[in-house]
Amino acid sequence: MSLDHFIPDTLFGKVELCQVGLGHLSANRKDELFERKVQYYNFLSRPVTVLERSGMQWEFPAIPDVQRASFAIQTEWKIHKDLHREFFAWIKVVRENESKLIRDLREIAARHQPTVYEQYLLFRTERTLSLDDLERYRGEIYDHDHDVVVSLYRGLESGPHPFSEMGRALALLNENATRNEQETFSETIKIVDNTGQFGDRFINRNGNIYRIQGTHDSSREEGVWVIRNKPFENTRLPSTVGWRRYTLQEADELLDLYKTYAEAEHCGDGETKRKQELLAQEERLIRARNELNEQKLAHQKAQHEWELEKTKLQREFERQQAAYADEAYRTKMELERLKAYYERQMYDAKMSQERRKETSEWLKQLPAILGALGVAWLAYKTATVNANKQA
Repeated sequence: MSLDHFIPDTLFGKVELCQVGLGHLSANRKDELFERKVQYYNFLSRPVTVLERSGMQWEFPAIPDVQRASFAIQTEWKIHKDLHREFFAWIKVVRENESKLIRDLREIAARHQPTVYEQYLLFRTERTLSLDDLERYRGEIYDHDHDVVVSLYRGLESGPHPFSEMGRALALLNENATRNEQETFSETIKIVDNTGQFGDRFINRNGNIYRIQGTHDSSREEGVWVIRNKPFENTRLPSTVGWRRYTLQEADELLDLYKTYAEAEHCGDGETKRKQELLAQEERLIRARNELNEQKLAHQKAQHEWELEKTKLQREFERQQAAYADEAYRTKMELERLKAYYERQMYDAKMSQERRKETSEWLKQLPAILGALGVAWLAYKTATVNANKQA
């Protein structure tokens, strides 16, 4: 087998996220040809953390069991009958450098004779780790067969998995540490330009110009990767030990990367850089002053508009107040007119009532007056007749 046969540890494919319901899960059982299920059982007296290659970690609480007293990794294999012939043909062939898991699986398969009626073959293997095993290796063991790290540490203190992104970054840091003396400081800048759109960059270090070539690396995400020595604070987390990824868009400014040799030679000069920083500060100051003046003018404009609105509202209020006073005066005059009218009506009614009363009294005296007038007239007629007779 040639060395170029080995497949690199790369990032590939597209991740699709979905939440699978129980009904959908049961419906797909009929199409399953192969299933491998891994289960963990912590029968130790201490919590145990399991770290996967993806970086996920799971903490299993202690379930003390004196009889077992171990951390067990149990794997169940479910193989459909359509795969039986190929599986047995492959498992029977002994190869060099095989893992213990394959050897255990071969031993189980050798004792089993499948029948034509078996729909599935079910195998189970189990790996156990004692507390002494873990403490002998400083509390952490990488299980190659299951590709997981079993750790007695918890949270951020555990791991990382040696082939995770975090683990590979730490491995590179350790590799740099072995190449350098303990007192030295090293910095590694790697440009991962998988699309070929970023290109090479130049840096200026104390007047010396260095070229950093863009490379294609399918195992890393595109960007500028910077790795420095481990600081004193922490030795486990890459985010705090100098490992960091910058996007291609932000790397030029944050890392002082230049597109050409001339730019790096000119802009990398300390005096020129200080002048540029002063000019940038002056520009920021002028920009801030202009923004302040704009805010001041906007405030003055808003205040002037408010004064105009205030005057408009005051005039409208005075107009409404005058209209209200005028309406109140007209209402008052109308009330007084109505009052005078009704008083006149009442006076006329009273006078009519008095006249009716006098007329009634006069009518009552009319017979007596008429009687007196009749007596007087009769006396006058009698006197006249008597006078005529004497004449």
